[in-house]
Amino acid sequence: MTGTLAAFASAALLLALAAINWPFAGDAGPVLPAEVVAFAGAGAAALFTAIVVTIAWTLRDRTPAVIALGCFSMALGMLVRVVADPIGFGLASSTASHLVPLVGMIAGGFWFGLAALSAQPETNHRLPSSRAILVAGTVFVAAICLAPVVNPGLMPGATALQLAAGVAGAGYLAACYAFARAWRLLRLPSQAAMTIGAAGFAFGTIAMAGGGLPGVQIWAFESMMLGFGALPAAGFLIEHRARPGLRAMVLGLVLPGAVTSMNRGYPAAMHGLLAAVEDHDPELLGHVSRVAALAVRIGMRMRLNASHLREVALAAQLHDIGKIAVPQAILLKPGRLTPAEFELMKKHTTYGEQIVRRMPGLSLACRGVGEHHERWDGAGYPYAREGQAISLTARIVAVADVYDALVSKRSYKDGWAPADALAEIVRGAGSHFDPRVVEELVHLQGATDRVVRSAAA
Repeated sequence: MTGTLAAFASAALLLALAAINWPFAGDAGPVLPAEVVAFAGAGAAALFTAIVVTIAWTLRDRTPAVIALGCFSMALGMLVRVVADPIGFGLASSTASHLVPLVGMIAGGFWFGLAALSAQPETNHRLPSSRAILVAGTVFVAAICLAPVVNPGLMPGATALQLAAGVAGAGYLAACYAFARAWRLLRLPSQAAMTIGAAGFAFGTIAMAGGGLPGVQIWAFESMMLGFGALPAAGFLIEHRARPGLRAMVLGLVLPGAVTSMNRGYPAAMHGLLAAVEDHDPELLGHVSRVAALAVRIGMRMRLNASHLREVALAAQLHDIGKIAVPQAILLKPGRLTPAEFELMKKHTTYGEQIVRRMPGLSLACRGVGEHHERWDGAGYPYAREGQAISLTARIVAVADVYDALVSKRSYKDGWAPADALAEIVRGAGSHFDPRVVEELVHLQGATDRVVRSAAA
């Protein structure tokens, strides 16, 4: 919470700096030297962009790459203005060069809007690789930002810029919503800074396309925009000092990466134990993170509060930790388990509950871990609880766990088609699963009740 407040304080400080530099009347220039504001804002944006691009290059997830291109677009627009304008190096200064920051912000809005879309798992895997996105996107952004400086005739007309700015503003707002959803889960300074920055750029892009704000000097307005550009760098710095890990911060800007970044808060012993579980049962590699991401999305549809969402995410990530005590021969057996083997397998729920209960700060996930194999009709294990007697966290994790298990390839089966897996979950509503949780999964997957129930029949 302290880090989040610090991020908001940084935002207030940046806006106060812009206000000091904000003459409202006459031809008065900025109170602070324009060079200081321009170079400071563009430099902070460029530094932040370099960090995000470097990290995105090493990740398979496409969303950080798209966010990186959005940051690059805005930073390049600012830097071109500084280099081309007389206050900077004075190279190729023209009316077109003055509009390059707007072009950069419009391009940034496009990328940020795409980032909001790519945060959905069903969209993310359809995009090209992160490195292909970075290379192609960098060439595209450089072309649209530098071409008007070389040839001012290539700058689009006012009407085209205004229309593009409206679309870009919508992209920033979509990204603001995606960042806010991640912030709701973890309340991290980096997420707060990106949420505020995206909201500011949505406002700024549309205002710039309309010629700025009436009665406000251009440098005052640009000071504020540069402040919003520097804000993410401040948020990342604050968070990095408290919880080092830039890679996890970039991943945590949107769901489901925010769920993965929760690992930074685990005790050191828990990190080793989770790694040991995946070594013990290789089929769990990636399973727990996918279950956690899906469980959190279901919880958000059910409008759970932030603390309950964190409980769901934690329980989902730890739900199979008890398998460390189950013999590997049973975990990886390609055929059906014998009754005796199945009894041993069932004990992973109580083993896991005991492990989590002993870990400081993780005890809130105990019931979710211990009850995720209970059934709505009371025929589950280990406690044979039924209906509302099973914790809501466990009911959510149960649906996410079974769905991911069905669509994943295992030693004893091939992965199911998503539609078939969803139909199987629907068949279990009211017997195996909480019907309300199943309903939210159906809506989350974009299926209609008629289609799913027809498949389940």
